[in-house]
Amino acid sequence: MYSVLNAISGHYNSFGPEAPIPKKRLDRILKELSDADRLLARGR
Repeated sequence: MYSVLNAISGHYNSFGPEAPIPKKRLDRILKELSDADRLLARGR
């Protein structure tokens, strides 16, 4: 979860809130959120 927040905050700090998140970065963020959700469902 930390890496997701770090990726989003780093993007906004570098490019500003108006810049869209690139597809490659967005894909990584969504994958990490999915992984975190799956691990929470398993109780980890």
